Amino acid sequence: MIPAEALTGRLALVFGGSPVWSRHVMAASGLILADAGPLSHLGLLAREHGVPLIAGLDGDLEALQDGDLLSVDFDRATLKREG
Repeated sequence: MIPAEALTGRLALVFGGSPVWSRHVMAASGLILADAGPLSHLGLLAREHGVPLIAGLDGDLEALQDGDLLSVDFDRATLKREG
């Protein structure tokens, strides 16, 4: 697991909504929940702490690799790979 401090100022893409990721949510500059909704534990925690959130994201997320450059639009709830 990535240390929470490593996410400071970065986006976190989380598969599932396990409470294990709670401290990571508060360190991240934004949260993308792939397999959890806005009323999940992490979704509520993000909202409570003012962390931008996209929840229940659909699409081919399995194709993403560490280091991929991503573009996120929190207003439209979209995520796409650049390049």
